[in-house]
Amino acid sequence: MRKISILNQKGGCGKTTITLAVASALGIAGKKVLVVDCDPQGNASASMGIDPSKFSTGNVLMKECSATDAIQPTAWKNVSAIAANRDLATVAFRLETQVGRETRLSKSLQDITGFDFLFIDPPPTLTLLSISALISVQSVFVPVTPCIYGVHGIGKVRQTIDEVRDALGAAVSFAGVILNRWDKTRLSSDIAAELAKEMPGMIFGPIPASVKINEANCRGIPAIVHAGDSNLSTSIIKLSKGIDQWTLKQAAA
Repeated sequence: MRKISILNQKGGCGKTTITLAVASALGIAGKKVLVVDCDPQGNASASMGIDPSKFSTGNVLMKECSATDAIQPTAWKNVSAIAANRDLATVAFRLETQVGRETRLSKSLQDITGFDFLFIDPPPTLTLLSISALISVQSVFVPVTPCIYGVHGIGKVRQTIDEVRDALGAAVSFAGVILNRWDKTRLSSDIAAELAKEMPGMIFGPIPASVKINEANCRGIPAIVHAGDSNLSTSIIKLSKGIDQWTLKQAAA
């Protein structure tokens, strides 16, 4: 099972929308996908229409249930999920004195079988939840929008990955950058060119700026279904194939 997180420590870069778009595209392509919502905002859970009052990521972290027991089916083809709710925000405080709190999630997820992909949607801020997510995955993709603040977030995520690997022995690696909400302005072109120069072979996308992807999340349907035969759907499918191929290659290395 390939374990992935899409994360930028700067909010507003579309980590959840990209996670859901890629997860649903992989599901439609026939892959079995599990999405673990690790963000107290619970936006991924709401978009997939799962019940946050049932067993959640917080219950898993508090050892009140197994990760397998917390899995819920969704209406999306081949996609299941573990929900999050606002109670998750208190977990860090409740676990403050617990030894090994950073590895609780990763150890719980080890028992899960039957999926090709596992996506963890963490909060954008650096907390116990985001560190737990990094320890639990193999690959981290950083979404950026065409602004300098989103680009600066790449370095912060890479630094955090290095620190988590050094301090906690995690097997996580930086996988690349996803260009999100990309437009045809000169600024977007310049940023894309500079990123490609700095990180050759590690640039994914672009996903074009479109209201359709947010509409899809609000309506609880996969983005490529809502967008129909469009440039947005084509871009999401291409991105999902790129992530599939890249992670498969890394798994075989």
